[in-house]
Amino acid sequence: MANHFTIIIPSYNNEQWAKKCLGSALGQDYDNYDVVYINDCSTDNTAGVVEQVIKETETKAEVRVISNEINRKALYNLYHQIQDAKEGTIIVTL
Repeated sequence: MANHFTIIIPSYNNEQWAKKCLGSALGQDYDNYDVVYINDCSTDNTAGVVEQVIKETETKAEVRVISNEINRKALYNLYHQIQDAKEGTIIVTL
């Protein structure tokens, strides 16, 4: 059985980089992974860019987007997503 990977992307005001970052995560040939994109209360158009990338990208991954109503910072977001990850998954952060 192939290892499962969870790619966690904590993000705040990354409109300029969201397409490249998320696109890279979704463009894997590997098929046993999921992606968690955390928009940490961005004040720019990060959410819109992320939504567009997901619509335009064909992927084998399960994708979850979390939109925080208040800025919680990267460590908080990573901690909670690692706790919620599938058992035995290998965590990768971008």
